[in-house]
Amino acid sequence: MQKTQGGFTLIELVIVIVILGILAAVAVPRYVDLTSEAQTATCEGIEGALYSSAAILIAEDTVTNRGVPGTATEILNNTDLGNASASATDASCTIDVTLSDGFSCTTVDFSASGLCSTP
Repeated sequence: MQKTQGGFTLIELVIVIVILGILAAVAVPRYVDLTSEAQTATCEGIEGALYSSAAILIAEDTVTNRGVPGTATEILNNTDLGNASASATDASCTIDVTLSDGFSCTTVDFSASGLCSTP
C-alpha cells in the first residue's frame, strides 16, 4: 500500500502570498487615510467643545448679571480637552490646540463671535 501525500503545491502557496500582498498594499494607504480623518474629526470635536464652553460661560454670566463673556483662559479652563493640550491668548481671544500625538490641531478664534472678552 502506497500512501498518497496531501498538501498544497508551491504554486498554490505563491498565489495565496501574492493575493495577501495585494490586499495589504490596498489596506495600508486606507489605514493611513483613516488616521488623518480621525485627527481631523477630533479637532472638530474639540473646537465644538470650546464653542459650547464659551456659550455656557455667557449663559452663566447672564444669570449672574456679570454681563461680560469669559476670556480665552476661562473658556479653556472650563473645557475638558481629553489628551489634547492647548494654550489661550486672552489679548486676541484665541486658543491653540495640539493633539497628544503632536498633530497641530486648530486655532479657535473667538474675537469675531462675541463669545470672548479681552482683558
